[in-house]
Amino acid sequence: LHLFGGAGPDPAGSVRHPAPADSRDAFAPGSVHAVPLRFASGVRMRILEAWARGVAVVASPAAAAGLGASSGRELLLATTPSEWADAIGRAAGLSSSLVAGGRLRLATRHDPSAVAEALTRLYEDAARTPAP
Repeated sequence: LHLFGGAGPDPAGSVRHPAPADSRDAFAPGSVHAVPLRFASGVRMRILEAWARGVAVVASPAAAAGLGASSGRELLLATTPSEWADAIGRAAGLSSSLVAGGRLRLATRHDPSAVAEALTRLYEDAARTPAP
């Protein structure tokens, strides 16, 4: 287990690294990116970046909320400690399919040009709608 940034007690067997200057250092090829958030808000950039960097993801349901991702297709979901241990162990064997699914989700739902086009259509529709 490699932890980046932050402070606090380190779990047994873990290695703490300073916060990386370049995020590529935190997304090593072949690794599994764990996102165990209990509460989350906003866009889950760590998951999107893991997908973009070709890294398998295991996340809590809160961390994956709003991404439209399905457990087993783009990532694995875990809640309890035993589910986390199982999912992290399984992620290595499913890495290729999870990475492919994540990258497809990223391209179809989170691509900047697609988001900009959808936002433009929304604004155009709003501008054409008469005020009440």
